[in-house]
Amino acid sequence: MNCDRDSYSQVEGFEGLPGEETILEALADPIRWATMASLLEGESPRPVADLADEVANRVTARTGGRTRSVERVRSELVHVHVPTLAGADLVSYDRSDGRVWPDGDADRIAELVRERDGFPEALPALTDPRGRAALSLLASRDEPLSLERLGRRLREERAVEVPLETLLIELHHRHLPKLAARSLVEYDAERRTVLPLGKANELRTVGDE
Repeated sequence: MNCDRDSYSQVEGFEGLPGEETILEALADPIRWATMASLLEGESPRPVADLADEVANRVTARTGGRTRSVERVRSELVHVHVPTLAGADLVSYDRSDGRVWPDGDADRIAELVRERDGFPEALPALTDPRGRAALSLLASRDEPLSLERLGRRLREERAVEVPLETLLIELHHRHLPKLAARSLVEYDAERRTVLPLGKANELRTVGDE
């Protein structure tokens, strides 16, 4: 199985979705997450101008009062976020009248978005295929795993084809620090051991429930 396809999708609720990488990346932004939640919970199609006000309020509430300009959010929706969601087949956008509505795979992520209290802060870290593969291997452990053992298991079970030494360097300098920064794992860089943290369980399962 190729590591780029084998992911943390079961934990995330994306199991079986074609193009799951694109969908994860599309949702890995608080504004896009709020946009999908607004579209799925309210009437649609929605004018982007109306949607911008609701999205700005959602993001402001999540950040504890750091206000987002509605004008700025509207501009970002038009030029960045709506096109990104459309590229993932999550929305359709009629540029002629400025309306947007859920489309394509939106119904397949609806429960995931609706059931969360807010944007899952760990989601950006899960757009990294090898990071997700590592987290998936670590998920069932309650004891630390050595970096070398993790690398060997990734190569054996996820068919990662890069040389082991290269993989260990990538894990040590990139993937594990990124997961640790999101409080998904505890990584001891000196001892080179890694342990999943309880926060990883917060991402479990819309799909498993």
